[in-house]
Parts: sequence; C-alpha cells; structure tokens
Amino acid sequence: MRRTRIVGREHGRPVYQTSRAVILGVIQPLEAQDIEALAASANGYTGEGLVLFTKNTLTAGEDDYRADRIVFEGVAYDVMQVEDWKPNGNYCRSIIRRTHDVNDPISGSCAMPEGGTPPRQLF
Repeated sequence: MRRTRIVGREHGRPVYQTSRAVILGVIQPLEAQDIEALAASANGYTGEGLVLFTKNTLTAGEDDYRADRIVFEGVAYDVMQVEDWKPNGNYCRSIIRRTHDVNDPISGSCAMPEGGTPPRQLF
C-alpha cells in the first residue's frame, strides 16, 4: 500500500510524502451494486475494479491525503470507496479501481522502470 499526504507547501505548490506498507487482505471481484457505486464515483466510467477486505483502515482521499494506492499482482489500484466495518467485524471493505500496471509509464511519462527496459514511446 502507498499512502501519500501533503506535508507542506513550497511556492504555493503542495509537497508530498509517500509511505509504503505491506498489508494483508482478501480480494474479490466486484458485485453488481459495487459496479454501480464505482461508476457513480467516476462519472459513469467503471474500468476494472475489485473489492478488498483488510484490517487496515484505508482512505479514498480526504483532507491532506490522496487515495491510497494498492499494488496487487503488478497492477496498481486506487481506493475509491471505504466502508469501515471495524466495530462489527474488525475490518474495512474497500472498492479499488485499476489505474495502471506498475511498470507502465503514467500519463505519457517515459521514465525507465527499475531493473527494466525503457517503455515504448507512443505517438
């Protein structure tokens, strides 16, 4: 899990700090009502999503925190919705949406992945 928060401002721009942690959880496919909730939170776009059950409290982004990012089998997912069921079962249920493969460039970036070959330039 990667959690990013704003720790200050420099020349009017936010300064981010990212922490990483290994979490344990159960991943399941989305159910019909989860797909509807995912589409509603993303202006009708669903993409690929999963449900994550974990004892860790995740965030979908609030205050100075960005949405937590989960990496599962080499694919990055952002937390879109969190249901805190800690009082009733000591776990959180989160809907996560696929953002990109970990070794793929993000937003057209051509940065070289660690220990990998340079990504293809797309025109």
